[in-house]
Amino acid sequence: MGGDGGGGGRMISFLILLLYGGLISKGNVPVFPFLLLSFFLGAYALIPYFILWRPPPPVTEETELKKWPLNFLESKLTAGVRHFYDYFDPHVHGARPKGREA
Repeated sequence: MGGDGGGGGRMISFLILLLYGGLISKGNVPVFPFLLLSFFLGAYALIPYFILWRPPPPVTEETELKKWPLNFLESKLTAGVRHFYDYFDPHVHGARPKGREA
């Protein structure tokens, strides 16, 4: 039934999130005209809004920046381990499992 996989529900959910974000950001660009146009033009009507919209900076405290999880995740060691894993992961480079030649 339907065949769209619930795309209408996803669109309404996205529009509600966009409306809420536009209302709490208190920016200079109103979100309502872009939302109304998006019903007729689709996502193309939202492109100018995303270009003009400036999101508010995240609320973080100075003590939160000094905690160990953030320091560890942003360290060079973690970046090196991630790079090493991505380099040797066969799924990233499109390698086929043995015995399944094309």
